[in-house]
Amino acid sequence: MKTRAIIVEGKMKSCVGYIDLPSPSATDIVTRTLLSGVSMGTETWILQDNLHKVTFPLVPGYQNIAVVEGVGAKVKGLKRGDRVFAGYSRISKKCGVTPKWGAHASRCVLDYRDAVKVPDTAKEQEVCLSIMPATTLHGINIAGGIKKGETVLVIGQGLIGQMSAQHAKKAGARVMTVDLIPKRIKLSGKYSAHIALNGRHVDLKKRIAKELGITTKSLFDLPAQGLDVVIDTTGRTGMVNTCFDVIRTGGRIIMQAFYPDPDKVDFRWAHCKEAKILFATGYEPSDVKKAITDISKKKLKIAPLITHVVSYRQLPEIYGQMVIEPEKFLGIVVDWRK
Repeated sequence: MKTRAIIVEGKMKSCVGYIDLPSPSATDIVTRTLLSGVSMGTETWILQDNLHKVTFPLVPGYQNIAVVEGVGAKVKGLKRGDRVFAGYSRISKKCGVTPKWGAHASRCVLDYRDAVKVPDTAKEQEVCLSIMPATTLHGINIAGGIKKGETVLVIGQGLIGQMSAQHAKKAGARVMTVDLIPKRIKLSGKYSAHIALNGRHVDLKKRIAKELGITTKSLFDLPAQGLDVVIDTTGRTGMVNTCFDVIRTGGRIIMQAFYPDPDKVDFRWAHCKEAKILFATGYEPSDVKKAITDISKKKLKIAPLITHVVSYRQLPEIYGQMVIEPEKFLGIVVDWRK
């Protein structure tokens, strides 16, 4: 079965092309894509050949809302016409294109157990970005959760950062965010955080100390005062030392990003403060279901963060713009019906 897909042919080269899907097995479903969601960080890293284990040509994408068109004999709980969320598609080896998840395609083949049925009340544009809150929820969960009354700083206010902040706020924490892009800061202050800061215009350590009612010196007097939780979503190694500076003794640091830059990190303050550092990647199926439910019930606000809805034909051009002018983009939805 041939289908259209976004194909990344090599570094900074992408196009709309055709791929071959494998014959479905008894536990597979075949879906027709309505919308797919772009993960800006991951997909620009792929485009720049900055992500590990990338083999070109490939089909990217791990967020997809689709209608079930075919069901295998052993499929349970799904039928033709159901709307589902899918995070990947298999691709036939004979076409010479590999899936880097492969969800940016007009049709997908996957195991039914990897699909999540979408509630009738859910809006497709919102839930097609469900991996963003699912991934951030996973990171928070492996760090032991966030408790009511804790103080949290989220560094970076792309979609991952916005969702991290909303999860923390929903848990009852006092949430601060910091970014360099004015539009993201404004959205963060309105929808995601109690306090949204512009890193270009503020001394972060002084501002955090003021918020906590302590002196800047107290951040480094042992046992150190500071934030309970810091979540970095920038993927910039240089921000790691900032996390160490503002965390309290025994606090938790969640590295909620991919760090391709091999810069050195100074671990001295992390050591002195006995900080708990966790690297988060991926998600559990339960995280996706929870994210879809929370979006559907308006417990997470993702609709105001969608800046672009484009036809799949436009995505190769959008990819190039994302690399050159990332500040213009936040939530990007790809429409496969246009």
